[in-house]
Amino acid sequence: MELTCPLEIITTLPAKELALLAPALADQILGSASAVDIAKVVLDKDTAKKLLIEKIVSDAGSTLSALLGSNGKTTAAEPVSAKAKQARPMAAKPEAAKRQYTKSVDTAEMQKQVLAFLGKHPGSGRKAICEAVKFRTTDSYNRVMSALARTKQIKSKGDRRNMVYSLSK
Repeated sequence: MELTCPLEIITTLPAKELALLAPALADQILGSASAVDIAKVVLDKDTAKKLLIEKIVSDAGSTLSALLGSNGKTTAAEPVSAKAKQARPMAAKPEAAKRQYTKSVDTAEMQKQVLAFLGKHPGSGRKAICEAVKFRTTDSYNRVMSALARTKQIKSKGDRRNMVYSLSK
């Protein structure tokens, strides 16, 4: 393959001029060199792996079909490593962080704390109750307060943001 500009001149160009010439050279090389030859020169193993991962994630079906034969074996000279065979399937989602659930013991303790607080501070709202009891989440607050209301241990007045709670008589 011959370049339109001699190699001796290209290698002596300043970086700024080479940056301007590089796209035209790349087009010329892509038009005449094989993809395998280009890949051998351009890609190191880490870069190739990153690009392959991106391609598999974006279009697993056609990518894997192109790389694997109809018999499911690689078309490359080397077989798939044991580690790759054990990799999780593409459909599997990454493991999410474990949720921390409020245990029933904690819920019972929070209910006692709410009842004690409302005994001393009747007519308190959500903000005051949350500051006193230190609920971990709004779900735990909702769970405790609805359980207390359902068992008629507390009563509420108002609605939504204006809701205040007191002990039932």
